[in-house]
Amino acid sequence: MIFGTTAVIVVGAFAVAAAMTHDDGSGSPEHTVRDFLVSAVAEHNGFQACLYMTRGSQLAVEAGAPRDMSCEAILSTYARLVLGSEHVNSEAAVKALTYRVEPEPDGRERVTVSAHGESRSFLLRQATQAELGEFQAPSTRWRIASGVGDLLAQ
Repeated sequence: MIFGTTAVIVVGAFAVAAAMTHDDGSGSPEHTVRDFLVSAVAEHNGFQACLYMTRGSQLAVEAGAPRDMSCEAILSTYARLVLGSEHVNSEAAVKALTYRVEPEPDGRERVTVSAHGESRSFLLRQATQAELGEFQAPSTRWRIASGVGDLLAQ
């Protein structure tokens, strides 16, 4: 009887853990932006956040910052998302946002996040083989090409 009870507890705990970490659509444009925002504005993990970005997007962020600051340092320090009166600064708040994905004629995808009557848009393109092979590259085939600057100008 003790073994049966223990097995039920272990299976139940595993099921809860699987439900908490399973992301349907993982790797999609929507989830790429969501995971980027979790890294950038909730965790302030600039290293991970910059991996979701194209090199051009990283350079654009660096160009608008104080001299010699890396993408990683800029996002760790300055990334903020405010929509309406809400400061989106937790994983739960990022996941609660409304996400809309629209295909662009050139094969890119536009992801718009919104809440409280305000929105921010991010343009994504397919990752290159080099980006997919980077150290600790995100498990998505999409990279953010533009829109990150709006997180720094608030």
